[in-house]
Amino acid sequence: MKIVINPVRPALCDTAGDFHLLVRLQSEPEPGFRRTPLNLVLVIDRSGSMEGSKLEEAKRCLSDLMGRLHPTDHVGVVQYDDQVDTVLPLGAVEHNSPLLAAILPRLRAGGSTNLHAGWLRAAEMLAPLTGREAACHIILLSDGNANVGLTDPVRISAHVAALADAGVTTTTVGLGTDFNETLMTTIAKAGRGSAHYGERAIDLAETFDAEIGLYSQLQWRNVDLQISNGPADLTLLNAYARSEHGWRLPAVALGSECWALLRMPLRQALRAQREHGTVLAVQVRATDAQGTQQLFSASLTLPEVSPLDYAALPMHELVARRMNEIAAADLQLRIRDAALGGDWHHVEALLGELELLGRHEPWVAASIAFTRQLMRERDEQRMSKEMLYKSSRMQTRLSSIEEPLFSQRQDAEEQAFLRRKMTEGRRTEG
Repeated sequence: MKIVINPVRPALCDTAGDFHLLVRLQSEPEPGFRRTPLNLVLVIDRSGSMEGSKLEEAKRCLSDLMGRLHPTDHVGVVQYDDQVDTVLPLGAVEHNSPLLAAILPRLRAGGSTNLHAGWLRAAEMLAPLTGREAACHIILLSDGNANVGLTDPVRISAHVAALADAGVTTTTVGLGTDFNETLMTTIAKAGRGSAHYGERAIDLAETFDAEIGLYSQLQWRNVDLQISNGPADLTLLNAYARSEHGWRLPAVALGSECWALLRMPLRQALRAQREHGTVLAVQVRATDAQGTQQLFSASLTLPEVSPLDYAALPMHELVARRMNEIAAADLQLRIRDAALGGDWHHVEALLGELELLGRHEPWVAASIAFTRQLMRERDEQRMSKEMLYKSSRMQTRLSSIEEPLFSQRQDAEEQAFLRRKMTEGRRTEG
């Protein structure tokens, strides 16, 4: 792993104001890198609210995911309402794929939603397989709220985080528009996975392409970032979960990087460097493709200049872009709060602020059209989900190592897990 630390300006000075640093954890070329084997358990909600088209779409999701796996990957299927059933024990895809095709037509909806129990069955299937080359991953599909069994989001997330630390990660997929997006995104964050949503399987096709593409090319897992010798008043601006000593960052696939944006008072950054010899030091713990934990470190030292010379220095283009993305993510959460409160005038004002940011960040600009559509329709449910998921994506996504400014044409050529989607919950008709 390569650690790159980019300052917003390449110097420090004794003046007021904030100073930003971008910490980038990069994949490096690895000759002979082999596809990561995958142990995957698909967990499907079959509760009563899934009756009809939702359950049919969920079945299509399972078929789609199964079709994207390598024949030698291992896959299992769990279904749950108030009870939990193992539809398919974990087995090779080439063996389980035809079995799933025969079982899917017999899946029926009914009962309440014991989401935690469904997830737990999958975790128990995968836990004995951690610590090896294969990635152990859960994809949880649900359309609603956990209403029986363990329902407390804090306790559920604690269980999910503990399993993620042990090597079983969790991605969530919200189906329809009625699901509890806060619970589903919280679980994904705790599980070191991704959070997605859509109304139909066709809306999720690119999402599943990204999910399987990512987990089949993992170079670094269980990535933890720790900051030392830095300013006392330091803030990590991304929405990453805390770990024992720092923050949990996304797994890094071949050809990608994860990143963290740090903010600190400029004077404190200067004071830290004078006291310790560096602005800050970074330590990263991560598990490689063979299951071995590795430790990496880096530090940053900058020259001191006068306030006048500092102001004349250009801003680092990528740092400025990440600052805009984090600012846009914050605005999206504020738009969500205003929409949930029925304050559409405030939504309009915040969208104006988002459009100003979009003048400097094409990806932000490209995502506004769908938001305006939802505002015109006064679609509170979809606005709530789109803003929450878009904000999360902007703050925690992987990027390509040499990522250019956003353009639809160039982005379409990237691997699916590196694309900057304009809408999170794509909506097709019919």
